[in-house]
Amino acid sequence: MTHIISIIGQKGGIGKTTIAWNLFVTLKNNELKAKLIDCDDNQFSSFEIAKIRQIAKNDDYIKDVVNTPASNAIKFIHDAEKNNYDVIILECGGRIDKELKMAISYANQVIMPLKPSLLEIKTIANVEKVIDKIPNFKADCKILANMAPTHHLNNDAEQMKECNTKYFKFMEAEIKNRGIYSNSINNGLSIYETSTIDKKAVAEFNKFIEELQK
Repeated sequence: MTHIISIIGQKGGIGKTTIAWNLFVTLKNNELKAKLIDCDDNQFSSFEIAKIRQIAKNDDYIKDVVNTPASNAIKFIHDAEKNNYDVIILECGGRIDKELKMAISYANQVIMPLKPSLLEIKTIANVEKVIDKIPNFKADCKILANMAPTHHLNNDAEQMKECNTKYFKFMEAEIKNRGIYSNSINNGLSIYETSTIDKKAVAEFNKFIEELQK
């Protein structure tokens, strides 16, 4: 059965594409049949990254990346399920409740990346109001502290995890604000494929993937 991971959020600039792309490439590199469906309305979509990758790596990953309005996403989800894909990564953002509801409704797991800030934290309640409208909701919902400060004395991410939530649990994993994430994506790569490997970033993302699998 196809496993669907929705990476969602109400605000732009919280790193949904970074998480979705690195997860997609990691799954593909581990020979899983993965599809990335990008419904997020941004200029630098996952499909644009896949086009850069096709030139850089000369592989066929681009055939499993779709950039589509959320209203068309269900068609691609069903097609992937019919073709026995192992994992679908559904990236969806914005303030339109109908689109978020679609992405959340179809998911086995919901991941919401958030910067550790008060403004970002306020969006949790808004998303949970959307979930309240979904009958028989059973998906596993997690919040990932993303783009967190790298300074060892900064504890914003830990403070964020003290917030009360109805559906979401905070992941132990944290993704720091490291240049390797943007540098790798700009070249169509994951953080595991750059010429110089950032061991700290790799360790962070490995921990994120391990928690997803629990």
